Amino acid sequence: MNQNPRITLFFVFWIALTVSSPPTQAEPVNFRKTKTFVDNTHFSLHFDNPPERIISVSPSVTEILGVIDADSMLVGVSLYSYYPSSVKDLPKVGSYVKPNIEQIISLNPDLVVMSFEGAPRSDVYKLRRLNVNVAVLRSEKFSDIIKNINWLGEVLQHQKKQKKRLVI
Repeated sequence: MNQNPRITLFFVFWIALTVSSPPTQAEPVNFRKTKTFVDNTHFSLHFDNPPERIISVSPSVTEILGVIDADSMLVGVSLYSYYPSSVKDLPKVGSYVKPNIEQIISLNPDLVVMSFEGAPRSDVYKLRRLNVNVAVLRSEKFSDIIKNINWLGEVLQHQKKQKKRLVI
């Protein structure tokens, strides 16, 4: 009978020590402060710095970039991107259902944004295999557009401008 209280006391102390002790697994040290973002295909994109050279292969994304004042970061757009007016003279990189992979690569983008509904998955995978950051975003519902505004605002660090636009 004397062993049962000792065993019980041992387990109480063991549980207390386990709960109160710090984790033994080392946390990764991140000197570069890499930020990770996940697109609508559950693909993780990693950036040490916000992207500066963007290609939009989706007209709705091009318009969002104009709304959050990030259209100056665009280096290429889809054939059907007309707004904002600043994109009129930018290189065209094909349509959202048939992007021109060679043209996209030649523009050396930090980020390519494609439409979930139209982007051929083979083209998305081809660009990703070539180490191009490709984000695929949905635009089917109004809530998707709001999510895209927030996502792009966060990735490009245009949150203040994006939140101000949403209030209006």
